Amino acid sequence: MKNFLSRNKLILLIIALFVFLRIPSLFEGFWYPDEGFYAAQAEAILKGKELYLGAWDHKPPMMVWIYTIAGVFDWDIGYVLVKLMNISAGVFSIIVFEKLLSRVGIKYKLRNMVLIVFAIFLGSPLLEGNLANSEVFYIPATLSILYLSLFNKRPYFVGLLLSYTFLIKPQAFVESIAIISLVAIFDLWKKRKKFDFKYYFKIFLTYLLIVGAYFLYLLLRGTFDDFVDATFLTNFRYVELEEDANYWNVVKIAGSAIIFFYALIKLHKNQVSRTVFVVILTLVVDITLVTLSGRPYMHYLIQLLPISLLSLGIYLQSKPSTKLQLVELILGFLLLVTFLFSKGFNFPIVDRERFDGHIRYYTDFPQYLLFGKRDGHSWFWKEHNYFQPRKDLIKHFENNYEGVDYYYYGDDPWIFTQLNGNFVNKYLVWYHLIYSDDKMQEAVQLRDEALVMIVDEDSDLFLEEFFESADNFTFSEKVHNYSIYINNEKG
Repeated sequence: MKNFLSRNKLILLIIALFVFLRIPSLFEGFWYPDEGFYAAQAEAILKGKELYLGAWDHKPPMMVWIYTIAGVFDWDIGYVLVKLMNISAGVFSIIVFEKLLSRVGIKYKLRNMVLIVFAIFLGSPLLEGNLANSEVFYIPATLSILYLSLFNKRPYFVGLLLSYTFLIKPQAFVESIAIISLVAIFDLWKKRKKFDFKYYFKIFLTYLLIVGAYFLYLLLRGTFDDFVDATFLTNFRYVELEEDANYWNVVKIAGSAIIFFYALIKLHKNQVSRTVFVVILTLVVDITLVTLSGRPYMHYLIQLLPISLLSLGIYLQSKPSTKLQLVELILGFLLLVTFLFSKGFNFPIVDRERFDGHIRYYTDFPQYLLFGKRDGHSWFWKEHNYFQPRKDLIKHFENNYEGVDYYYYGDDPWIFTQLNGNFVNKYLVWYHLIYSDDKMQEAVQLRDEALVMIVDEDSDLFLEEFFESADNFTFSEKVHNYSIYINNEKG
């Protein structure tokens, strides 16, 4: 035991730093919408509803399954369990990243510096690592695929991890496919006749068996079309809705193609190593992926963290020795930096209000925990005054409408895990309804099945098409920003 601690003292200290930075996340309230979507869908499953039919969001199912495991318990406990699983995923990421840096040949001191930076950004809320979102859960998988593809061929395990990335988020799957493909391109060029086709066959056979089994389940349950709509079609629509980002995406894709073509020239001239070829082009793919939607969400950027730091470590380890290499590095860096501006040079590129709250995260937390401060600028804590209107609604609903069918119109999916009733929503927030006319019409039909309709007056937008046919609902009362309507045809 002493030998183990002595050999691994630094990596254990780095893991301890990461865990320490994540402790405040265990005290957060139900605030972030993506977490709320997963929890609401999990709640629907636990109540016997079918995923994508009983509760819909445009994401693959893996995170919902993770939340469903936690949701078996009361959400006060289940949410903490999800956060603990999130911390465990981060610890595993650090372990795999350390092994990857070591195998790449990054020297001890530089490796530890890179790992410390990795732990700080992964553990702190600067890139929203505190959120139990899909990114932190798939980073260990994509890092493992990169490590195994470069250094330790285990095709069945890689195929299993590839299936996991497909089921957790499209960006993770595309990154994983890019890694496997880039290694294959390099090896095919270098080895030619000795190329190991069986290795890639085993990867994709494993992947197809697992994903195929899930597709068969969806077909048998009659939800395959809903899965395709949520995971693929609506995700394209999600990108399309940010019109300001679309022209810039053309620039990014063109720039990526230029970098890829130039890398192939370097490969043809035997001027690039296998690791550098794969890592740099994966970085290009990742930057394009995380900025494609045009949304300035910091947790999107956390996907870039390991591959960016790995690229930096490789650069610092082997500095450019010629002017041409320096020019290549500078031009490539400037091109990639422009990709980060998600809508061209239309500022801001981040959500400033949430970012300010995260900056004060570690100063507000001790005041909240030790001195009961409930009105700090960092408003994420469970007992913060920010959540009081929702708490009052929950209490009022329990006293007056317990167990009734209700429809909620707003942008807070966490509400479905808190109200003691049966939600009839399929589309959990108002902006789900703008993706298509069919979704709007389906929402109107479901609304009319409810006895109670709750409208959050603080919602960003009121869709006229949804409310113009709501003549059967009569205003009853208001709790803070929540207006409550009664369906005359039901009660």
